[in-house]
Order: sequence, then structure tokens, then C-alpha cells
Amino acid sequence: EVPISVLAQVPGLFTSDQALDLDELRRALSEALTEAIEKHNEMRATEGAALAQELGALLRNARALREKIAERGPELGEVYRKRLAERITRLGLDLAGNVEHGRLETEVALLADRSDITEELARLGSHFEQFEALMNQELPVGRRLDFLLQEIAREGNTIGAKCQDALLSHLVVELKAETERMREQVQNVE
Repeated sequence: EVPISVLAQVPGLFTSDQALDLDELRRALSEALTEAIEKHNEMRATEGAALAQELGALLRNARALREKIAERGPELGEVYRKRLAERITRLGLDLAGNVEHGRLETEVALLADRSDITEELARLGSHFEQFEALMNQELPVGRRLDFLLQEIAREGNTIGAKCQDALLSHLVVELKAETERMREQVQNVE
């Protein structure tokens, strides 16, 4: 085996006796480079359109999950009241006699207040609007989309932490999964 470095030292081995037309070489190189750039840009546009469609579908799914969570919110007060009443009954306490008047309602009100997700739902809606607006821009938005997805995940985590409801927990897990799918796609956005 002869290394290329040894062959490169041999005078005249890699030269031609024919004179090169540098203008023709430059023109051919320029044409090839221009065509490669055009093909590259076409491919990026095609991939970007497909990515935008995928992100749009994921965003619609996330919005639908937000709506389901919002629909469940008003029902939580009654769910918490029934759950607390069942616990009191299991403990052998009589709601009519052993629990002071209004105490159950007070506890339910406190629990409902601590588990109020109205603000988180409003912020989620705002983040979804901003996400969609960014997707429609021609400028590089990948980092901003990624930041919004972090905020969306944070709101989902807060909702999950506040609500002690199996159905809401399931919806939050789905929202987190959808957010993660969006994050994976956004990694391909410039």
C-alpha cells in the first residue's frame, strides 16, 4: 500500500499536459452549485410544509384536550363535595349531626379554590394562539416555538398538580404526550 501523501510528492503525476479552461470550469462549478442550492431549498420548502401540517394537527389535538379539560373544570366542585362526603361517611361520621353546619361546604370551597385551573387554561389558550401565529411566519421561529412548548408543558404540569381527578389526570397526561410530540417536531424547525 502506497499512501496518497507519497504519490502527491511525485512531480507531474497529477497534472495534465492539456491546458485547463478556467472560465469553463468556473461556469460549470457555478451552475452545479446553483442547481444544488435550488434543489436544497426546494427540499427544505417541501419538508417545511409537511412539518407545518404535522404541527398544525398536533396543535389542534392539544387545543381539543384543553377544551375537554375546561369542560371538566366546573364539575370538579360537585365531584370534590361527593368525595369528601363519602370519606366522612366512611369514617363513621354523621353529616347531619357530627359535622358542624356549613363545614363540608367550606372545605369543598377551599378545595375548589386550590384546584381552580382557570388561569392555567387561559395561559394555555394564549400559548396556543402564539404558537399558531409563529408557525405562519416566514422567519426562523424554532427557538421561540420550543420556548412556548416549555410554557405549555409547565401549564399542563400545574393543572395536573392542582386537580385531584382521574379524568383530568388522564387528559393532562394526553396533553403532555401531545406537547412532547410537538417538541420532537419543533426540533426540526429552523
